[in-house]
Amino acid sequence: MSEQASVRLQVEGMTCAACQAHVERALAGVSGVDSANVNLMTNTATVAVRTAVSADSLITAVQRAGYRASLPGSKAAGATEAQDSDAQSTRVLGSVLLGAVAMLLSMPLMMHPGTCGLCARMMPQWSMQISPAILRWTLCAIAGTSMVLAGEVYRAAWSAARHAASNMNTLIAVGTLAAFAASFASTVAPQWMLAHAGSADLYYEAVALILAFLLVGRWLESRARRRAGEALAAFGKMQASSARFLLGAEEAIPASWNELQETSLPVDALVAGDIVRVLPGDRIPVDGIILDGKSSVNESMLTGEPLPVVRHAGDRVSSGTLNLDGVLVLQATAVGADAAVAQVAQLLEQAQGKRAPLQRWGDRISAIFVPCVLVLALLTFALWLMVGHVGPVRASSMAIAVLIVACPCAMGIAVPAAVTVAIGRAAQLGLLIKGGDVLERLADIQRIALDKTGTLTHGTPAIVGFEQHYDAFSPHDLIAWAAAVEKNSTHPLAQAVLDYAQTLGLAGLAATEAIVRPGEGVVATVDAHVVAVGNSALLPVTSTAEHGSATPLYIVVDGVHAATMLAEDQPRPEAIDVVRALKTIGIQPLMLTGDVRASAEAIGQQVGIEEIRASCTPAGKTEAIAELQSRHHRVAMVGDGINDAAALATSDLGIAMAGGTDLAREAGDILLLRPDLRLVPTAFRLGRQAQRVMRQNIFWALGYNVIMLPLAAGALYPHFGLTLSPVFASLAMALSSLSVLANSLRLRAAR
Repeated sequence: MSEQASVRLQVEGMTCAACQAHVERALAGVSGVDSANVNLMTNTATVAVRTAVSADSLITAVQRAGYRASLPGSKAAGATEAQDSDAQSTRVLGSVLLGAVAMLLSMPLMMHPGTCGLCARMMPQWSMQISPAILRWTLCAIAGTSMVLAGEVYRAAWSAARHAASNMNTLIAVGTLAAFAASFASTVAPQWMLAHAGSADLYYEAVALILAFLLVGRWLESRARRRAGEALAAFGKMQASSARFLLGAEEAIPASWNELQETSLPVDALVAGDIVRVLPGDRIPVDGIILDGKSSVNESMLTGEPLPVVRHAGDRVSSGTLNLDGVLVLQATAVGADAAVAQVAQLLEQAQGKRAPLQRWGDRISAIFVPCVLVLALLTFALWLMVGHVGPVRASSMAIAVLIVACPCAMGIAVPAAVTVAIGRAAQLGLLIKGGDVLERLADIQRIALDKTGTLTHGTPAIVGFEQHYDAFSPHDLIAWAAAVEKNSTHPLAQAVLDYAQTLGLAGLAATEAIVRPGEGVVATVDAHVVAVGNSALLPVTSTAEHGSATPLYIVVDGVHAATMLAEDQPRPEAIDVVRALKTIGIQPLMLTGDVRASAEAIGQQVGIEEIRASCTPAGKTEAIAELQSRHHRVAMVGDGINDAAALATSDLGIAMAGGTDLAREAGDILLLRPDLRLVPTAFRLGRQAQRVMRQNIFWALGYNVIMLPLAAGALYPHFGLTLSPVFASLAMALSSLSVLANSLRLRAAR
């Protein structure tokens, strides 16, 4: 079986959901392609292929379907985008000016003996003095020029027709060509039109204004789409293009970093293990470990944390973050596509391309919408001509209005627009949501299971108490001796002792003759005393003291039990507020932990969780979630993404506590880009807001068509004599799409 691979393409020329479906079918038809997913909002295609399929064959397939395609980041893609943007602005300006002139010149032709005096006085006198024949031919030239400026519409419609397909461009092209043909006939043979059609009305200004509204709408849409994708674009800009290279991975470390001369190299030329220098104001080019230096680093673009953090030797830093005030020497641990910022950008792009269930429903409607509208337009024309006793000109005007007003673009972008903005906003807040389907699931969660260690707590023990049992030594001496002994151990409790002593300024002593006793502790000589630090196996007698949920660490000096340190894994400071916030929004929390019940209950009592399931194995956590699901609860799981992988996968929604360099290995549906539990209720609030916006967008898109199609078809004409002008139909069409985008952009302010 061939190896699976994924190819991403930038696709230009798509305007609606029908275009999106057309491109997907074209790509899926290439031999060796397993699936194709096209994102209308970001104009990208993600194609799952076997390795034998080349990108050129995929690009050719898109081009044959009538669209343009290129590889992301290529010079061709960048040049095409810049050229298209400039050309679009020129076409928009030209079409608006032509539309305004056409409207002005058409007004004298609309005047008749019954026209009110006020309207006549408002007309420019010079326009009233031009002969009707000259006005007709001038308007014909203006409308023709407008059609040339909007040539993309007709090319796309023709391309779709050649492939037995239809899209929004089909509706616009058929409608404006019909209006132009009727107007041209009235220009060439007005008397014949009066005799045989009952009217010689012109629709040149309608053609010009329809196309002007269309181009303006698309221009505004493209601006709104760029705003919707700003978060993704920001991640792309975070990646540095060059680095200050000092040493290769295999070269010897010098006595002083200042002796080394730096060389500017492209980031793509670096490999893991290379050593680089980062000056104040530089963007960090690689994921790495600081070998020398200390600086404040702005990580907000990656984690959402607004304040800079201090990083020094031994700390890890991520590519794309900004070095503020110190010189750092780093050893690269990951570069290029393996670096944190590249992983975030890639996952974000994939997430914005994943369809939400609501979007799939909208896509099914859009797929049959255009053909249905074409049939409705023909029926409108035929019925009014046969039954309504109106002339062919008015009947064709109604049919054209049906074609214009029924643009399905709003339906096509209703859900993708909300998904794109919401996922981008989530990334800015420090959340990586892996798709539109995840956004919808967020809104339906009723219960949330939280792991204890590393999720509700910091995941590392800290000394929370000190009990002295032998007065011959001072507490400071005992703590300093314990720290000296524990320097010889890698146990987490040893690090807790060192941290505790360091906060008191007592970590400066050194021990000799250290012996590590596995499973017991460490024994060493400090200040001429034999000091042992460890569990009860080191005690001269059995201890019967109760320490609750704390883990005791005994200090034995010269065979005497001198003191006991108490270590606990402390709750995260935000945990109490997070649990309260979850309850406020109607999500009931419970704790799932492998720890003993005493420790779990102590943490649960502190943070406000009443339901606790302790001593759970990984399989036990999975069974607990399945049991809740069997009672028809929608369950989310929050864990560290390693020991809780099975539970994260079993739950309806997995939320993984993540570090920037571990993103690619996390299994959750949502990744927290920084270890801050406050992001969990933020995710639920954002998911609910996004689902509301999706539903509002679909409601407005459907409601618009339900209301406007009957009006365009002449529903009010028999009783009120009112019809919907093709010009106003075009304006309504543009406003429908813009309203959906504007509503989606409200999510940029979500918190």
